[in-house]
Amino acid sequence: MNNTIVKVQNLSHRYGGNQWAINDISIEVKERGILGLSLIHI
Repeated sequence: MNNTIVKVQNLSHRYGGNQWAINDISIEVKERGILGLSLIHI
């Protein structure tokens, strides 16, 4: 009953040239897990 429901591996994002906003993030959410993730672009 501990199955993975969301899995993200090696997520990266750049704003413009070489400026990294997110670099190589990995997350995994199991059943009955609670995840709070907020990415705000201003």
